[in-house]
Amino acid sequence: MSERQTIQGPWRVEADTLPEMAYDNYRHTLIHETSSIKAFLTTKHHERTILVAPKGYGKTLLLIAKKKSFLEARSGQIVMAENRFIDRPLGIIPVVRREILELLASDYEFWKSLWKISLSLSAIKAFARATKERPADRVAPRHDWYRRIIADDHKYFEAGEIFVDLLSQDYKYIINIIGASNFIFPHVNRINTQVVFFIDNVDEYFRPVLEDRSAGASSLHRLYRNRNNAVWSLAQIALASTAYELEKTNHHLKIFCTMRHEAFLKMPEVESDAFQISGRCTKIEYTRDDLEKIFLKNIDITPKDRLVDLDSSDAMSRLVGEANKLVDHRFVSKPEHIFDYFLRHTLYRPRDLMFIGGDIVKIDPSQRSAQAIREAVNTATKTIVDSIIGEMRPFFTVPNRELLFRRIEANVLTLDQLKEVSSAYVSDLGDAQSRDPDDEIGHPFSVLHKLGLLGTVRLEFGNQGRWRQCFLQPTEIQINNDPELPVSEHYLIHPALDQSIYERSAGKFTRGYDTRNIIGNQLEWEDPIAYSFVLKGDVVGYSHVMNSELYEIVTRKLYEWAREICRDLMFVDVSGGDSILLIDGSSERIVRCAKELVRRAGDFQERPIKMRFGGAAGPIAFERMRRMHNGSWDTITVPMGLALRTSALLEPLAAPGCALVEERFHQFAGGRDDRRDRIDGNGSQDGEEFSGKFMAPLSQSDIPDIDYDGDDQKFVLRKNLQDAPYYTKLWKIELG
Repeated sequence: MSERQTIQGPWRVEADTLPEMAYDNYRHTLIHETSSIKAFLTTKHHERTILVAPKGYGKTLLLIAKKKSFLEARSGQIVMAENRFIDRPLGIIPVVRREILELLASDYEFWKSLWKISLSLSAIKAFARATKERPADRVAPRHDWYRRIIADDHKYFEAGEIFVDLLSQDYKYIINIIGASNFIFPHVNRINTQVVFFIDNVDEYFRPVLEDRSAGASSLHRLYRNRNNAVWSLAQIALASTAYELEKTNHHLKIFCTMRHEAFLKMPEVESDAFQISGRCTKIEYTRDDLEKIFLKNIDITPKDRLVDLDSSDAMSRLVGEANKLVDHRFVSKPEHIFDYFLRHTLYRPRDLMFIGGDIVKIDPSQRSAQAIREAVNTATKTIVDSIIGEMRPFFTVPNRELLFRRIEANVLTLDQLKEVSSAYVSDLGDAQSRDPDDEIGHPFSVLHKLGLLGTVRLEFGNQGRWRQCFLQPTEIQINNDPELPVSEHYLIHPALDQSIYERSAGKFTRGYDTRNIIGNQLEWEDPIAYSFVLKGDVVGYSHVMNSELYEIVTRKLYEWAREICRDLMFVDVSGGDSILLIDGSSERIVRCAKELVRRAGDFQERPIKMRFGGAAGPIAFERMRRMHNGSWDTITVPMGLALRTSALLEPLAAPGCALVEERFHQFAGGRDDRRDRIDGNGSQDGEEFSGKFMAPLSQSDIPDIDYDGDDQKFVLRKNLQDAPYYTKLWKIELG
């Protein structure tokens, strides 16, 4: 028995098969009831019979609770799985040839037939025993397999056992068994006593046939070299569908079962009644408060000799001590509540918290210091990450962590930095990418995002001006191979990866750690002081347009172009009919949008238009302000910063089809985001290539109308003589 399992009662990572406690005690001690769980456990209605959740959400725990409620309230019904508390397919799934596996992976009706036969025979035998009859006396099959199953009075009572025996037969023989199955269904219809099934772990039984899509995976030296995810999904979906059909046929049958979230997502692809079956499903989901209550419940049942402060009325103080209820972050000058610290290091699954709580309880209470707790969390998070990587390996090309993590040098990254790391990672992998038909190997951060291990920064719903960190929750994971990341100014490394990356990056990771924000799902985001790029654009000769019939058309077109071209930028504003303001953290992205605007304007059929831009870089703050519109005050976002004024001064001085930019724009376009040493695939420095190729330095003779300081060899910008001068070199970017 492992050290974790010696602690009885609390911090269960796996549900026990037969807990020795009464249902009421079991329910109120171990289970936190959300509204959907409460509806599932009710003794009055049993419409929702299928539990759906990712791994680690307590499906088995709830199924056990449901069965205990039936056993303690038994009123004439037959509660199945007498030999085991919960019915499970057990044993080793047969090894099959590739051609047979491909048949099984495409034949949904095959799996439905297997479950229908297994459940029907189990119900018939249970009903016969309840009526003191031998099944063989009432059922006279002509097929030898049916005779063997029905005549055996010592086994083959549980559907899972029958299912495993049936699946172990030769494929052609199974088809023969299915073809001879019609004789059993009239006997199912005659059952007039409630028969209740509880079936779990179908996903675990079929796990050996799941694919391994991880980077560098090999099929050598594996028993199940032929694998197919569809078999895993279809077996679970077919059980849910068959349960639905049998319950409709005979309301005396009730089949409670579990299904993994990943299989549930595939159901609409193969099942025409997917919508109706979804109505029978209880989807297990937990909020932050739900997870905290689950954690506190486990503290309440922890043996007293494993607690720090026995007399405290506060559960968390009993576990970690009063002095450790607040945690000092190692890099950010902010304290946080100890549970929030625990939760940030999980994938927001109850099982993850059980790992952390179990490892903390293993620390001697007299030695349970802040450092000891931190080390326990670091240890537990490695297990948590290993588990999610292992569980999702069949569905995504999970990256080689050894090669990827050593390239990550900060926990907050820009898109350009992600591309840089990805490029180096693919190079380190060598020829492994040639074995990647879905091209996921080249997008390791896209995979991490789908697994909930890479977060983004999003404006809070309702546009209240607050930004929040977002990590996908396990119930939000979608099984797809789209390599695109959602647009975000910053991408966030999940705290559960911190220790693993630190150990592989030779300490560089901590030097690049963000010191302003504590990283965690739904925490507010305070944008670090950073330089943004600004381009202020204008339509040349717009006064002539205003005096023509094209005024409304041109104005409307500028808005349309901005919506289509600039949707990925941080901020875009069109004003006055002819003026556009672009702000973004990427110089390359903002220049690309300006070029496309110039092209669209020049190709405008009704009347070719010319545009010009002024550009600057600097800190930009976004403030929420109010303005009067149509008699009411609207809330708007207003950018603020000196770069806005500088770009506005430069715009009238730019030539049509060009952008005139100051030296900070040039400097940070070539060197921001730690790109000063970055080498692209062609061996050139990415930033220098951008500035050298697209930006031409200007001399006094190029713009003789602007004041020039000969000593500093810089232009002097100011709005008027009362305005403070700004000394800068200037560059021109050809946009046309």
